[in-house]
Amino acid sequence: MVDRRSIQISVLAHASILIGFFFRYSFIFPLLIWKTLKHSKYSERQARQATYYQVFVLLILLVIQFGAEFLMLLQPLSDGRVPKVDDVLVNVVELAVYAILTIYALYGAYRCSRGADFDYLIIGSL
Repeated sequence: MVDRRSIQISVLAHASILIGFFFRYSFIFPLLIWKTLKHSKYSERQARQATYYQVFVLLILLVIQFGAEFLMLLQPLSDGRVPKVDDVLVNVVELAVYAILTIYALYGAYRCSRGADFDYLIIGSL
């Protein structure tokens, strides 16, 4: 049985991904929770999972951004200039990907709110 405080800490760690809509480096918040609020093994493990997942999400967004820039370098214009990346399109793709990945993290917060253990598919074994 997991105590209420551990559940609250775990939910906060997973739900902190919402900060990423305003501040790209949202992984700092579950990292601080993981390193400072060592209430139980359960909350510590969930905060570590949330930290790793949010770092993974940041890496995906960076790959999208740099991938778009790289694709533009591969297709120079007829006069030799490199076309500019459509920033709006890249931002929309990033937002859509981030929204999907955020829903998954919020599902983790929901599972933790019920006292269940939650492992992310990609990083669950770390």
